[in-house]
Amino acid sequence: VFTMNKMAKQAEGLELDYVGLSYGKVKTTTTLCTLSRAQVSLVKLNDDIQCRSGLNEAVCFEFVGDRFLRRMIRIMVSTLLSLAIQCVMKGYE
Repeated sequence: VFTMNKMAKQAEGLELDYVGLSYGKVKTTTTLCTLSRAQVSLVKLNDDIQCRSGLNEAVCFEFVGDRFLRRMIRIMVSTLLSLAIQCVMKGYE
């Protein structure tokens, strides 16, 4: 979670082109977006909610931008997960 949050924070406040995360044909006038908040954190679940593993924690991905990132959030989350796993396995944390 620490590694993913560190990577996500690097995008905060920057106007970036998200065309690479687009799904299919781009239907908007611009693919530029500024994320005012990009955060990954560990949250505790309510006592009545529990994962199959028995844990009561979940990873929360929070993105706030100046436009709607249609379908891009799934790609952003999976990319963060993949990169974080690679970093941890190589000892880069």
